[in-house]
Amino acid sequence: MKRPTRILAMILALAMLLSGCGAGNTPDKTTQSSTTGSTASAETNAPETTEAAGSQPSEAGTEPASVTEPQTKAAAEPVPVEEDFLPVGLNDVAELPGLDDHGIEAEPEEIDRINRVMRDYQRPGNCPMVNNAPYFYYYEQLSRSQKVLYDILMMAAEDPSGNNYVAYLTAEHPKSDAFKKNVNVVFYSMLYDHPELFWLYTSQKIYWKYSKEESYSTYVVYFYVEEYPSFNEEVSAFNDAVNDFLRDISTAGTQLDTARAIHDKLISLVDYDYDLFERNTHEDLGHTAYGALVANSSGAKNCAVCDGYSHAFNYLLQMSGIPAVLMIGYAGPTAENTGCHAWSIMNCGGQWLEADSTWDDLGNKIVKGKRENSKWLDYWKEIFNDDASRDLREHYLFGLSTETFRNYSAPVSKYLTKDGKYTFTLLSDCVHIRDCELHSGTVRSTVTAMAPVAP
Repeated sequence: MKRPTRILAMILALAMLLSGCGAGNTPDKTTQSSTTGSTASAETNAPETTEAAGSQPSEAGTEPASVTEPQTKAAAEPVPVEEDFLPVGLNDVAELPGLDDHGIEAEPEEIDRINRVMRDYQRPGNCPMVNNAPYFYYYEQLSRSQKVLYDILMMAAEDPSGNNYVAYLTAEHPKSDAFKKNVNVVFYSMLYDHPELFWLYTSQKIYWKYSKEESYSTYVVYFYVEEYPSFNEEVSAFNDAVNDFLRDISTAGTQLDTARAIHDKLISLVDYDYDLFERNTHEDLGHTAYGALVANSSGAKNCAVCDGYSHAFNYLLQMSGIPAVLMIGYAGPTAENTGCHAWSIMNCGGQWLEADSTWDDLGNKIVKGKRENSKWLDYWKEIFNDDASRDLREHYLFGLSTETFRNYSAPVSKYLTKDGKYTFTLLSDCVHIRDCELHSGTVRSTVTAMAPVAP
């Protein structure tokens, strides 16, 4: 009679199990919100085992028969990827050497020769350099005498033939520290205002000779720029590239709309110049608007580092009637971990705003540098092709106030990969500190201290 007894026990056990289910005693199963597009791990419980009522040990001495509830397999939680989107490079700014040793006292015979050259000099009919900015910010911050010097340096720069001397009268001795610092402040102001002086930004070939006018107790300083043989060719190529770039940029909307369109097109065009960053070479066109819009000194098209990006962005804004200036400072993930960096300050609709076109360039993260061999490369490309993620990442440092830009606090921004395996953090905290906030008394800190503040 064992067989009927065991069948009855199994029926009773099954009835008890069904009764428990009807009472709502099964474990709950939870999933992650569909807004993240993934499934969280289900709650796990030890298999529920109900011993058969009235069962007896088997004749072979095995454990009593049992009924086991099927176990739900837990889904794997996505793994956070510990790679951030912070900068491709730091300390990638051209360290402009001062002009302290560029002036010499000339012998009377040399002064006579310079005067003859000046009498016979004929300025070229059309200077190829052009800039449509409605005004130049750093110029407007200078004193009256500094503006005169600024204008003289611009006249010398417009024709770098080696025979274009422009005279300047001063009561200060041209070898004095005060005179040299004043020349450097004006020179830096001019370069930060005028990205079209790309060749002068890297070559630094501006000089002066001087003599004393005894009868007036003043000095005559003759500024000139050494010959730059490829000047016309490079400026022509630069102008062509700018015109091509701006051909489809609309100015019908607000100036901020125009600036955003320029910003987006620029970062889609330019590749960060990792080779230049590694070489740490200052005299390279990759530090200029020419490098970004034409080619660097090695001939690589549209390759630049941070000051090249910023100069190009500023010049394209200026050519669209939007004032913009260069800012040099320090940037990084924290104030204690920074490197020298360059960015832009622009005036859209009467309001100053800050922007970092270099760090906004998400494309740099997936096609260049160490990430070419990264195991995450396919995921970076996936993020790059996700419109919402790309829009967020490519504009997070665009059009911000100075305070927000200085201490950027990133909102929570997670990207869940399509396979549900990983999450990437799209934005990270960072700082942008102006040079004048960390230094004083230097030429660069003097100029950056004049820069506008975006409210």
